[in-house]
Amino acid sequence: MHSHPFWQHDPAFYGERALRESDFFSDEEFVELPIAKEVFLPSGARRIMGIAFEHAGYVVTVVGHRVVGRPAFSDEERDRMQGFRPHILRGYRQAQERTLAALTPSDRLRLAFPALTPRQIEVASWIAQASRTKRSRASSASGSMP
Repeated sequence: MHSHPFWQHDPAFYGERALRESDFFSDEEFVELPIAKEVFLPSGARRIMGIAFEHAGYVVTVVGHRVVGRPAFSDEERDRMQGFRPHILRGYRQAQERTLAALTPSDRLRLAFPALTPRQIEVASWIAQASRTKRSRASSASGSMP
């Protein structure tokens, strides 16, 4: 099934812009779209605006909806959402870094290599621990900070 790139939330299509459904569809066109008839309008959602970005192999989208009867998102609101984009991306990156830092070596391996067996993860954890211990001893012996 062919779908308009607006619905696919492809970061390449969105670029650094915040996009609204009204950027692509007239009011008459929108209400005739299958996704509008089957999903949005029955849920009471009518106006849509969003941003999309890629980070570390994931696509992150932030989408706002307005209920039926409310006005369309204005240019000023679109510009404001566009202005929030780098801050949202930075917050997402920082949250991801904090989450990864809190994981055990085994959990990191499980996340990075989901196909590994429990035994493979256990052995890889031992290797990683030995490598860290060796680097720590080498930096201590040279007088540098780890």
